[in-house]
Amino acid sequence: MTEFYQRLIYFLQKELPAVEEAINQEQSLPELIRLQRIRAMMKELLDHALFYSKGKGTT
Repeated sequence: MTEFYQRLIYFLQKELPAVEEAINQEQSLPELIRLQRIRAMMKELLDHALFYSKGKGTT
């Protein structure tokens, strides 16, 4: 599972800045809310992946 977490962490760290940029440029309130939810989920998933990749969780 370590390779899975490494790939997940890499993907999320690579894509989070793009989501942040989209949030900064968005003018539509519904789309802004959707992007903010996506960002929150991505950050939470990244936190979990970092935690489990260090062997502190159970898989």
